[in-house]
Parts: sequence; structure tokens; C-alpha cells
Amino acid sequence: MSLRSQIDAQALHDEAFARDPFPVWERLRHEAPLFHDTVDDVYLLTRYDDVAAVLRDDVSYSTWIYKTWFATVMGDTFAMHDGERHARERARVAPHLVGRPLERLLRPAVEAAAASVVAGLPAEADLVGPFTFRLPGLVMASLFSLAGEDAERFLRLAGAISWGLVGGEAEVAAGVAARQELEAWTAARLEQRRRDGHAPDDLLQWLAEPDASGVLLDDDYIRTNVNFLAAAGSSTVDYALRNVLWALLAHPEAATAVVGGDTDLLDRVVTETFRYAPPVPYEGRITTEEVEWHGVPVPKGSIVRVSLASATNDETVFAQPRRFDPGRADLWPGDSRGGIRRDDAASHLAFGLGSHFCAGYKLSRLEAREGLLRLFRDRRPVLAEPLPALRIHTHHLTIPQLRVTLAPGGA
Repeated sequence: MSLRSQIDAQALHDEAFARDPFPVWERLRHEAPLFHDTVDDVYLLTRYDDVAAVLRDDVSYSTWIYKTWFATVMGDTFAMHDGERHARERARVAPHLVGRPLERLLRPAVEAAAASVVAGLPAEADLVGPFTFRLPGLVMASLFSLAGEDAERFLRLAGAISWGLVGGEAEVAAGVAARQELEAWTAARLEQRRRDGHAPDDLLQWLAEPDASGVLLDDDYIRTNVNFLAAAGSSTVDYALRNVLWALLAHPEAATAVVGGDTDLLDRVVTETFRYAPPVPYEGRITTEEVEWHGVPVPKGSIVRVSLASATNDETVFAQPRRFDPGRADLWPGDSRGGIRRDDAASHLAFGLGSHFCAGYKLSRLEAREGLLRLFRDRRPVLAEPLPALRIHTHHLTIPQLRVTLAPGGA
């Protein structure tokens, strides 16, 4: 099969594509499922099964590529490594974010943050930021045992680091400054804990204490992973909440049901949103050896870009994929680290797959459920201007603002 298509690579970078990339992705799935984007010099995969295969294989496809993209603003983190090292370091955090720890430690933090954020919204508000970022940001602050002014400082720094990952020169500079401030603060907190001989059961302690094999992380690496968790735990959920809000307000019947407390429907709306419009449309990997796709060799050291948003709108997997349908039978109802495709149903890919599957996926769902239930039950948002269209903004498929009017607090 040829890499060539009648689609020019520039078409993946123009304004029309940003406004609606799905027709281009559909053509690529049919005409050139492996496409050489000569503008970015990456090999693009767009079919569901191809994307899933790359994400599951952390031997041939390495996340080390993120070291070159994000290290300036965050530093070295466990998300940038593969294999046994990644699994060992991820295990310091991931088990605390699911199951009983989720219910014991995280649910109270989520419920408290949701109550505070929703009650504090003014009668006229842009929900992007004051709701979508502040809610997960406060949850992350509480997981680092921060409250009050310290929590506000944490939100400021996490936000600046997040913007530094996707912005221009000014945003990168602000992100680097925020990184330096957060690392100095983390160092001081670690020193205080060691001096006192006592530490709370929180994210910082999970990074600082020995793992199951007795291995300790050095302090520099603890600090850079705090940067990563602060940004990822806040900004990733921010974009997810934007898209679920968009879905609810684009489908008033669903919003009405959520106002009435229909948690089952809300869960289905969240899952369908992650399929219909995953907030991270692409992931990148670098090949550790020569690979072949559709009869075309891809050299070692090449960047392979997989389109999550194209994959979850693959019409060979999901019927009428551009129809938003929370009740669709071909969508697996939950999340799957390994990816599920059986019984005529498939998983969404918004949290990735395989060893790099998002460690905070359960927390993200809990934040979406508790935050949106409280927002729609207590404040009943109504659009104050036309609903923005989902589109690609730099590295995300999302909306830039969502202005609403809200019922008085306590309504």
C-alpha cells in the first residue's frame, strides 16, 4: 500500500481541519491508513485496530519522545519511560487511585472540592477554568495535603505548567518559572517532613517512601514527578470536563435527566463523550526498531502519531460514529487498560491503552460524576451564548469557553 493519498499533508494543519478534522481522518482510514505527514515528519495511523496495537506495544514504540517535548517545563517523569522502570514507578501512584483507596481517601476530597467549586460560581460564569480546571486542581491539591492559600498557590503553579506544555514562548517561560517555584516548594516540604519525622498519607509521600522493593527515588526525580502529577491531574481532567459539559448542553434531554440525578445516564454520557470527542486527539511514540504498517516500512527512530479521535470514530468499529448516542450498543460501557473489542463492542481510547493507560482514570470519572451532578442539580446551567463547536486547539480537541447563567447557590 502507498503512503500517498490525494490529501496533502498541509491539510492536517490548516484552519478547516482544526474546525472539523473528522472527514480528513475518515478519508485517511480508507485511502492511506499509514500516512506520512511531511509537515511534522511523522507517520500517522488512523484506524482503531492499528492505534490500539501501537498503544499496547511499549517495546517497539517508546514514550521517550515526550522527553524532548515536555521535559523543559516538567523535567524527567515516569510517564516518559517504558518497560519495567515505568511499571515500577507508576506503581507508586496508581494503586492509590482505584478501589478502596479511591473510596477512602479520594471520594471525600472530590465531594468537598465539587461542593466548594459549584457553590462559589457566580450567577454568570465561564465554566472553562473556574469549574473545569478548579475542580480537579483542588482535588490534586488535597492529595498533596494542601489547603487554603497553599491550595491556591498550587493551582496557580499547576496551571502555568500546564499552559507551558501547549503554549508559545511566553507560556513556556511562565511554565519554567512555575516549575522552579514548585520544585523549591516541594523541596522545602520534603525537608520539613523529614525534620518532623512524620508525613501524611498523600501523593508526595507515595513518591518519597521506598517502594515494595525498597527502592527510593532521588529528590530531583521526586520534584519533577510532582510537576507532572500537578499538571496532568489538573489539565487532563479540565479538557475532559469541557467536553462532557459540551455534550450535556448540546443534548438538553440528557442535561434534564442529570438535573434529576440520573447517574446511570451521566456515566453513559461520559463514556460516549470520550469516544465521540476524546480531549487528547493524538499520542506520539518513537520507534525503537524498524516496523511495518500496511506493507510500508517505518524506520527506527521515526515518530509514529496515533489518532485516538480518528480511531474511536472508525466506522468499521462504531456504527454511525458521528452520531452522539449514550445508549449505543457497540461501545464498551466502562474503561479498559487493555482495550476491549468483543461481543460487537469496543472500548473508547481516551485514557490510552496498555502500560501507559492513564493511572488516574477512575479519579477522572469520579470527578466528572460528582462535579457534574452537583453543578446540574444545584446550579442548573443555561447557555448564555451559542454553544461553541468542538475543534482542535493546539494539542486538544475541545472548546475554549462555555458561558452560562446559573441558578443561585443552594437552589
